[in-house]
Amino acid sequence: MFTSILSKTNIHISVVKGYLLPNTVDSNSLVVNTSISGNTIETLNILNSAKEKNYRSIY
Repeated sequence: MFTSILSKTNIHISVVKGYLLPNTVDSNSLVVNTSISGNTIETLNILNSAKEKNYRSIY
């Protein structure tokens, strides 16, 4: 849903269903983390990667 809304704006959005941040993420990005259970390894790995690189994130 968010992807379809934001695709009509000048905001780039990627949905990641893996363990690594995409190469397009940089210090100007905002990393938004969600998980149904709150502790899936993929979500935690992405969050840790964002924190290590001092990227802004919401979880």
